[in-house]
Amino acid sequence: MTVTSRPVHHRDRAVEPVTDHDPTVVSRGRPRSVEADLAIARATLDLLVEEGYAGLTMAAVAHRAKVSSATLYRRFDNKEALVASALAEVTDEHRIADTGSLPGDIHALLTSIVERLSGQYAGLVEALIGEAVRNTALSDALRERFYDGYRRELTAMIDRAVARGEMATPADFSLVSNVLMGPLYYRWLVARDPLGDRLVDDLTPMLVAALTDRPADPDPS
Repeated sequence: MTVTSRPVHHRDRAVEPVTDHDPTVVSRGRPRSVEADLAIARATLDLLVEEGYAGLTMAAVAHRAKVSSATLYRRFDNKEALVASALAEVTDEHRIADTGSLPGDIHALLTSIVERLSGQYAGLVEALIGEAVRNTALSDALRERFYDGYRRELTAMIDRAVARGEMATPADFSLVSNVLMGPLYYRWLVARDPLGDRLVDDLTPMLVAALTDRPADPDPS
């Protein structure tokens, strides 16, 4: 959008005009540029893949995203917050679906995890997990910006199943999230076994049985 620039007078003193030609400019009271947010997230993840966490710099992200350093630092105080936000930005595409049933929800959850661990940024996820073990600041940022939000979605998924009468309220929601997500991450990170659609189909009834104390149904639908 083009804005006509004009001087602003304050107490008979002309002040230089401010325009919004640059979509990365964030003025007080105005929303941040969505385009800039996405450009920063993509630049961060691409540079992480290319350079690794140790090689990532705020200056390089600003240059790749075509935003000013001031724009970047208005959003993020440090590299850890930047990385956590970028990871959350791309995983917003993989929200946990509400399919109307616990087997369907679990199947959709596992499918989204397999897609993430097999996709463009699979190596990045592995590298960040390793870095977070050594880097407390990064681990805290990932937990606050990414993991906690995902855990809330898992809790909502279980709440829906409880409300439908498919399972009892669990005593430990954290343990349930471990049970749901642990097998795929173990298979991917430790066992190094392949992921795929057949795996999701086979694993879904096992997890349903574990959470509901019911015989496993091989048909997730």
